Amino acid sequence: MTFARISFVAIAAVFSASVACAQQPPPAKSDPVIDVTSIDRSVNPCVDFYTYSCGGWMKKNPIPPDQPSWVAWDKMQDENTGRLRGILEEAAATGAGRNATMQKIGDYYASCMDEKAVQAAGIKRLQPYLDAIDSLHAKQDLAQVAEDRSYPQESNLRY
Repeated sequence: MTFARISFVAIAAVFSASVACAQQPPPAKSDPVIDVTSIDRSVNPCVDFYTYSCGGWMKKNPIPPDQPSWVAWDKMQDENTGRLRGILEEAAATGAGRNATMQKIGDYYASCMDEKAVQAAGIKRLQPYLDAIDSLHAKQDLAQVAEDRSYPQESNLRY
């Protein structure tokens, strides 16, 4: 009788697992990992395999003058930064089409990019923190200053 129960439980577990697997969607077809356009076929792979495999990419993507090196990751990061900047500048543009979230993001970005206002404000925003640090007389006071919540909140500070 025990063998029958164990067999039944094992069969039920296998059946449940097969039903769960059958309900999974098939894996998405992925793009090929190797970019054949990056290969420089003018180079003998037995002599310089790196240039053979990456020479095409290096010819299409020279190192920018302001960079010490340039790889696919750097290019992707640079393009991503440019896209993010475009999103922020679009949010900072005043217009009737902005929702409340875009307005907050845009206003924050615009206030950070207003260099004249930042320079005019000087250290005014930092002064309460500097005064608190200046008032320290012993190492034990440092924890109290670091814990102090009486400073103005960042969201309330304006230039």
